[in-house]
Amino acid sequence: MRHDFSDGKYTVINDNGKLTALRHGEPWGRDLTGDNLIYWMLVEVDNLKQQRDALLKDAHDLLEYCDESDGAQYGTISTRFIRTLFKDSIVKATGEQP
Repeated sequence: MRHDFSDGKYTVINDNGKLTALRHGEPWGRDLTGDNLIYWMLVEVDNLKQQRDALLKDAHDLLEYCDESDGAQYGTISTRFIRTLFKDSIVKATGEQP
């Protein structure tokens, strides 16, 4: 498991329980041996990224459905409106256009 932080300035790597840190891509002289705080933070970041990726996949799937049903009306809401909401949410979450 490997995660970058602060736009890649820092990297924390878990290699089968051995924790290491990089700063600007170079080994950082910090001993993380037995540092449960860093380990559990890394696990939490990994879980959150997996959840985010699953939600983004669902949002993309819904966007695709809205594209296929363009203009369909469901009560007082249209698929165009739903598409706009999901597209805006994806941009806010990732900074990228879907």
